[in-house]
Amino acid sequence: MIQIYIEGSQIVVEGHAGFAPLGQDIVCAGVSALTQTLVQALDVLVPEEASFYIEPGKAVIQFQTHSEKSRLLARSFFIGIEMIARTYPENVSLICTDQTWTS
Repeated sequence: MIQIYIEGSQIVVEGHAGFAPLGQDIVCAGVSALTQTLVQALDVLVPEEASFYIEPGKAVIQFQTHSEKSRLLARSFFIGIEMIARTYPENVSLICTDQTWTS
């Protein structure tokens, strides 16, 4: 299962969906595409506002600020993640302890 945690100024995406074999897993591909897009958008559009750590099966995004731009980018990410989690609840879990980024 992929778990997405929102804790304070941090988003953590970790795990594997297990929906299909590696390389054929559309759930992993969807979450990975959204995560990579968020990272690249933050890096290009507001580079001073976030730092990243990415390895296979895990991504950590640490926000330094809660600017309107970074909140909009994060909210867009969560809209996509919420759609995938609703469609594949056995494969994706969204755990939010801070509503800053999701509302």
